Amino acid sequence: MKMAMEEIKAIMNKHDIAGVVQLQSPTHGEFLYALEASWSCISFEPGGRVRFKAAMQSGGGSGDVTRERERARVSAGMVLGLIDAGRKQIEDLTQLAMLIGKHVNVEHWTRVE
Repeated sequence: MKMAMEEIKAIMNKHDIAGVVQLQSPTHGEFLYALEASWSCISFEPGGRVRFKAAMQSGGGSGDVTRERERARVSAGMVLGLIDAGRKQIEDLTQLAMLIGKHVNVEHWTRVE
């Protein structure tokens, strides 16, 4: 599954796209936040800390405030779009889990990192 996730990362990098990816096998899951497209202000530091960096005022970084404001706007839009999609996925999958639970006794353990 790790090889599949690496292939997905390469495709996302090739096409300069961002997203959230969840893969499942019968025994394992693999999850990825891929939010670091070239047009995004979002990056991840070592240890997983999220950083949102944009020069929103003159003298505060790249110098092109208009371009930085647009990067901030589309980055925020990406995050909000992912929240909307995640909310829909939770609703749909919760309904599906309830339906399955009526017919199958399922045990599930959530790994806490």
